[in-house]
Amino acid sequence: MTQIASGEVKKLKLKAEEIRKSLLNLVFSAKAGHIGGSLSSVEVETALYFHVMNIDPSNPQDPNRDRFILSKGHSVEAYYAVLAAKGFINQDLLDTYGHLGTKLAGHPTKKVPGIELNSGALGHGLSVGVGMAIAAHMDKKAFRT
Repeated sequence: MTQIASGEVKKLKLKAEEIRKSLLNLVFSAKAGHIGGSLSSVEVETALYFHVMNIDPSNPQDPNRDRFILSKGHSVEAYYAVLAAKGFINQDLLDTYGHLGTKLAGHPTKKVPGIELNSGALGHGLSVGVGMAIAAHMDKKAFRT
């Protein structure tokens, strides 16, 4: 496992704090959401999107991109906040969460750039993710799931 420099850890902690604030604003504005589940995943998603994963917001369908599957789709608020912070979606779109006609549903949907799978039924993300990883291995692709 690669060591993370203390400066990088500090940057990731600050980014996670920004994302936490963003998701709380999103839930407050919508007057709905799963705050606990979302807050519990902020650090993991921040580390993945800002340190670990090979992804490019300007090319969200890059065939060599790493894949992230959020099986607990009811924690989508953190996911949206991370995607906005990373540049997959516009920050202003977060203000539409919970409003009629928004692109941001209460569970992840592939209509949103950066989302790999419509999810929410607890547990199915594991089987889909394993299938993606096996397919990558069989196709001799280097992306991670």
